[in-house]
Amino acid sequence: DIVKAADQESVALNLRHGVRTRFATARLKPMIETMMESLQHMVSERNAYFSSSVDSGAELFRKDGRVYIMAKVFGDRLRAFVRENRLGAIPDDNLRIFATLFEYGASLPNPFDSRKSVWDVKVQMKSAGQTQVRQFTMLCFSENTLFKDGAWIPENYAGDIEAFEK
Repeated sequence: DIVKAADQESVALNLRHGVRTRFATARLKPMIETMMESLQHMVSERNAYFSSSVDSGAELFRKDGRVYIMAKVFGDRLRAFVRENRLGAIPDDNLRIFATLFEYGASLPNPFDSRKSVWDVKVQMKSAGQTQVRQFTMLCFSENTLFKDGAWIPENYAGDIEAFEK
């Protein structure tokens, strides 16, 4: 068990921080690069792929340097974008997409279980003049991972966003 855990940690560190050298003759882009470039394009297109809001329901929330995206729509829309634009292939299984992003350090670990990429989150939002708290399953990213220099960035969400342990 100790050797297995150490091996897993070593592989994880290499995926997150290791050199990504490719053969000069390689024609295909690594899947993680396809996924991240696609995602960066999608979030920079003002609500074209993920709705965002300052105080009410949405699929993408930016709060204090983090970006939260609804897990279900995230995987489905990323896969559709890659396919529609013929950018390569990514897994059909959303959990595999989430795991790949996590293994490469693109998404942030769940604060209650550092081996998981999916977060359970409570979002305080306004609806018809009422304040409500809703629970969602989301992926969380550092703002700097998704928004490159000069890209559109959604406004900071006004309500509270809190991870919780399920």
